[in-house]
Amino acid sequence: MARLGGSGIRSKSLNGYAPGAVQAVQKWFNEVKKDLKEGVKGIEDASADILLEALRPTFEKSLDLVPFLHGDLQASGFLEKGRGKGSPVFMGYARNGIPKYAIFVHEDLEAKHESPTQAKFLEQPVTEDLPEIKNRIRLAMRKQVITSLIRKKKG
Repeated sequence: MARLGGSGIRSKSLNGYAPGAVQAVQKWFNEVKKDLKEGVKGIEDASADILLEALRPTFEKSLDLVPFLHGDLQASGFLEKGRGKGSPVFMGYARNGIPKYAIFVHEDLEAKHESPTQAKFLEQPVTEDLPEIKNRIRLAMRKQVITSLIRKKKG
């Protein structure tokens, strides 16, 4: 009799029938678990790249919405990952508070801007794209696991 447990498959012979087959399935099951753990590790290693690429289309939308007078505010936009594995990703405008007026332009809903520029030039695209951002992350994670499994199989 075979029983699937939290740590794998445990086997007992049914009157001596097929214990080798159950052991073969258990070995295969443990290999699959190991492959999946490696796939998850691959996601962890690639998480900043995955997030960076998931946010890129949204950041590009925000660049179209940034009010443009002299170009300083638009030029202050950034989308980048931190240093090292598992680093966070940063997206925004006016790093270190430069230009100083950025927060006012972003928050002032009463200010008039030439179309298509507007206030909330970063917040709105992120809010609108959130379901798609999540989907891009989900697809990239799946792709990473599959790629990891294919590499393992070839290697």
